[in-house]
Amino acid sequence: MQNIRSRSKRSQGQTEALIAKKTHLLFEPFASRHPTTVTLDFRFSYGFRFSGLLMQYDLLLRSVISYKLHSIINAKDYRMIERKMGTPLRELFLMTDSWEFVGSDAAKEKNARLQEIEHRLGVLPDDILSGQRLPTIAKSATISLGGEDD
Repeated sequence: MQNIRSRSKRSQGQTEALIAKKTHLLFEPFASRHPTTVTLDFRFSYGFRFSGLLMQYDLLLRSVISYKLHSIINAKDYRMIERKMGTPLRELFLMTDSWEFVGSDAAKEKNARLQEIEHRLGVLPDDILSGQRLPTIAKSATISLGGEDD
């Protein structure tokens, strides 16, 4: 997350430098006439951190699109700006679908498969591997769909 935050700052600086090099005009970021307020409720702080990065990304693109529509920034530069910050955010968002089961024996032995997965996804803390710290599991709820069993 910290890596993406630093890439975001670099991308913002590079974008501002690119715009300053092409024009002295300042455009306001695009904004909706009827903005929607969304209440965020995450169980972990990472959700709020990710949403903050997503807001920065959105603001950056809304700022740059103004210059693109006035032909100050071309489509190639716009795609480059979008990819610099968008790609790491998409990778972070997809990371939750990337976890793989290796088994406790592989974790104890620190075999090549575990090392390859740790290199790709990061290292799990020992208290999780030992079972001392367990994940918080959401309470399951029964939802009525109006079927015969209701």
